[in-house]
Amino acid sequence: MLTRFKTRSGAASTRVALVIGGALCVLAPIVSAQQDDNATNDRWGVLTYFVGKWVGEGSGLGGASSVTHRFETVMDGQFIRWTTTSVTKPEEANPEGETHEDIGFISFDELRTRYVLRQFLSEGYVNTYELVSTGDDGRTLTFETVDVEGLPDGWRARMTLAIKGETTFVWHLELGPPEQDYFECRTGQMERDN
Repeated sequence: MLTRFKTRSGAASTRVALVIGGALCVLAPIVSAQQDDNATNDRWGVLTYFVGKWVGEGSGLGGASSVTHRFETVMDGQFIRWTTTSVTKPEEANPEGETHEDIGFISFDELRTRYVLRQFLSEGYVNTYELVSTGDDGRTLTFETVDVEGLPDGWRARMTLAIKGETTFVWHLELGPPEQDYFECRTGQMERDN
């Protein structure tokens, strides 16, 4: 911005205009970024809590494991990418241990006003979940499958993420065989790592 204008003394000044223009150039991206952050926060609501890296322990079918979750907004805040690595410790029933990985994308379906998670698992399954509840407290998120690829018809899954504090959440994965109740498959506690 090189606009010339007269100062009180009547002299033309480009220095003041450059300072003001420079300040606007510095402040505009900051204000824009804050607006983008606010839009992202508004879009994702309580899901914003999970953005970051988490480490913890899991247990259940398959044995004890070390778990890492990472949640990050991607593609101009249009999606939350969710990645998981779970390393099961060797034990008598599974002497080699096991590494599980999954990657998922959470989107907001504006037509149905629902959050959708599409999850791809290293075992070859693909799950499509919808967020069906945030609990009475708004801090217990329950996702249920609407489609499961790679398992016989009728199988379903339910995943619950319960916020326990500023830096802690607990997760539960339940599976449901055809025409039967859910049973707990895995559970764990995660601590923020950033």
